[in-house]
Amino acid sequence: MCRYRLSAAVVVALVAVLALPIPTRGYGDELVCYFSSWARWRPGNGMFDVEDVDPFLCTHIVFSFTGLSNVTWELEVLDPWNELCPDEEGGHYCAFDRFVKLKEKNPKLKTLLAVGGWREGSEDYSVMAADPYKRQVFINSAIARIHKHGFDGLDMDWEYPGSRGGAPEDKRFTVQYYLDLGVPKDKMVMGIATYGRCWTLDNINDHGMLAPAHLPGPAGPYIRIPGTLGYNEICERLQESGDDCVVVHDPNLFEPYFYCHYDKIWCGFDDADSVYLKVGYRNGE
Repeated sequence: MCRYRLSAAVVVALVAVLALPIPTRGYGDELVCYFSSWARWRPGNGMFDVEDVDPFLCTHIVFSFTGLSNVTWELEVLDPWNELCPDEEGGHYCAFDRFVKLKEKNPKLKTLLAVGGWREGSEDYSVMAADPYKRQVFINSAIARIHKHGFDGLDMDWEYPGSRGGAPEDKRFTVQYYLDLGVPKDKMVMGIATYGRCWTLDNINDHGMLAPAHLPGPAGPYIRIPGTLGYNEICERLQESGDDCVVVHDPNLFEPYFYCHYDKIWCGFDDADSVYLKVGYRNGE
């Protein structure tokens, strides 16, 4: 069930294809998967590089992330040593070019470049979007970067319009923009993250849903963020814990959680069954 090596860096809906047969795809059956470029620097089994991506798992793969410079207002390469080639300043590993070359193995594959992400915040994107000059500078730089490496498009991962320091009206403007364009239902893609949110229980004997927990769960060995475990970290923990950890499938939740006695961790997460149910709900089944 837990083929954690593949899920180390592909974070949207991938868990479904790790454990379930892949049906014949029709119109509207896009499977968009994010590649976390920084996973290249993780230790041990957490290390995940471009060549670890199976180019046949997803219809679209997204290289995440680039950023936005609040000095030049251009799209900014965040890890030049990894992402650029030696012919550009600071470049070495050519990850952008290697990522796009996955299309040589699967010509139907679409590769996109993502800008934004959680660490980028919202304020700079709000400032850029409100200023026609800054907006045009960003657009031109994004197009140039996409063309230089041969990406098929740009993924705008602004987290989030109207919050985290951005202007309150950004949310309304963003939603209205899509509505005005008449975006149809079959163009909407449901996102499912392959990580769990975790807490440390106050009392291990009280471990049900909404049990008291005032501290984040301990960090895992790869992502190393308190309160979050990657699906690969969850799989390793459950495989190695023996009887110490208990997985619960609450029929009212339609997704599992687990708790472990020795460190009192509690984590809610998605597994193959819960992803299957959510995708079925999305498809009206």
